[in-house]
Amino acid sequence: MAARAYWQGQIRLALVSIPVEIYSATKSGAKIRFNQIHEPSGKRISYEKVVPGIGPVDRDEIIKGYEVSKGNYVLLDEDEIDAVRIESKRTLELVQFVDACEIDPLYFEKPYYVAPQDELAEEAFIVLREALRKLIDKKAKSKSKTAVIEDVDDPDAGGGSNVIDLMAALKKSVGEEKPKKTSRRKKSA
Repeated sequence: MAARAYWQGQIRLALVSIPVEIYSATKSGAKIRFNQIHEPSGKRISYEKVVPGIGPVDRDEIIKGYEVSKGNYVLLDEDEIDAVRIESKRTLELVQFVDACEIDPLYFEKPYYVAPQDELAEEAFIVLREALRKLIDKKAKSKSKTAVIEDVDDPDAGGGSNVIDLMAALKKSVGEEKPKKTSRRKKSA
C-alpha cells in the first residue's frame, strides 16, 4: 500500500513557496500487534463503550468533555471545539538553521520526511535543495566555523557573519537552470 501524506502544506523561504507533503519515515505496520482472546472460547474480546451503573451506550450518545475537577466535566459539542481551534497557515517557514545538539531528542522519536506535492513543486524543491547543498558545501570546505558569505555577482567575496543569503543562491540556481533548458530546446528544434 502506498504511503499516505501525514500533512500537506508549503515550505516558505522568503518569497518562494513550495507545496509539500510530510510522510512518516517509519512504518507503523511493521510493529507486531496482538489481540486479546478469550481462552476458553478462542474468540476475540471486543471493547464496548459502557457507563458505570448504566451499561453499554450508543456512539451517538457520546460527546466530548473536559474534566475541570474530579468527576466534574464541561461538555463541548463539535462546533464549540472547532471555534477554539488554532487556525493553521499550513506553512513551514525556513527562518534559521540550528546545530543538531540544539534540537530536543524528543523530536527524533518519530521521524518524518518532506516531499514535493507534484511535478511543478518538485522543480522548485530541487532548486531549493541544491542551493542549500551548495551554501553547506561552501561552509564545509572553509576552515572556520562561521558561515561563508558569497555575493552572487562576486564569488570571491566572503565575510565572517552567520547570515547566508539564500534568496541570492536561489536566484543564482534558477538563473543557472534556464540556459540548460533553452539549449535543449534549440537542439531538438
